[in-house]
Amino acid sequence: RRPDASMEKTVSDTPQIPTAAHLAEAHPELIARGSADSAVAHGSRPQVDAVSTITEYLDRSDWRVNANANQGYSLGG
Repeated sequence: RRPDASMEKTVSDTPQIPTAAHLAEAHPELIARGSADSAVAHGSRPQVDAVSTITEYLDRSDWRVNANANQGYSLGG
């Protein structure tokens, strides 16, 4: 049985092959990701202290938690 015209693939339906422009655009992101992975691998400390941040959130001592009056807890803003 032969497929009808609605089942035929067109060139626009096929995925694009990455070009140099795609790679140039992605390059800075790849470098940033690599440096973050490198920092973790070399044991550098995070910029935010997780324990302190969670304690401030639970104690509501961080102003961002109470800044949104429409919700019980808000840290996203």
